[in-house]
Amino acid sequence: MKSYQCPFCGEVSSDHDWYRMTRLTFGSNITLLPVSESGFSFVCPKCSNEFDGTSLINVDRPVLLIDLVADALIGYDADAADSAGLRGAIDAVLTERARQDAKWGQQNHDLPYWTSILGEEFGELCQAINETVFDNGAEERAKGGYENMRREAVQVAAVAVAIVEMLDRRYGR
Repeated sequence: MKSYQCPFCGEVSSDHDWYRMTRLTFGSNITLLPVSESGFSFVCPKCSNEFDGTSLINVDRPVLLIDLVADALIGYDADAADSAGLRGAIDAVLTERARQDAKWGQQNHDLPYWTSILGEEFGELCQAINETVFDNGAEERAKGGYENMRREAVQVAAVAVAIVEMLDRRYGR
């Protein structure tokens, strides 16, 4: 569970409390739009002040606004997700996306190219899994294992996210 400090009252509340108060205020039929376009606000569970979330202070780590947007919009259960490792997985995918953008810049390939890129990454994930499960010798076994499987799975997810980003840019979402 993460804790956030309200910039107005200074009180600290859990991410679950922020989610619950924001959800109660805005209802359950909130559509997912970027904060700058939707005017989406967060509501402090202690003082009930509304604000855009950019000045929200995370007392555990630097705040990712996406954390609270996801929490508030999709009914995210922080306690269950933390125990299941969801935050760690999502953070790994976001880190990989940042690495990809730093390396190649914004990618706007046509869909056949994206299919090839995603297929290549998926093939590497399959190889890492196969080399973990099957005994193909020491040299091939080095391509398997937890770290390799996780790294390749994160890359598959990050490429899929990059495709969604390109589709949204291209088709005006």
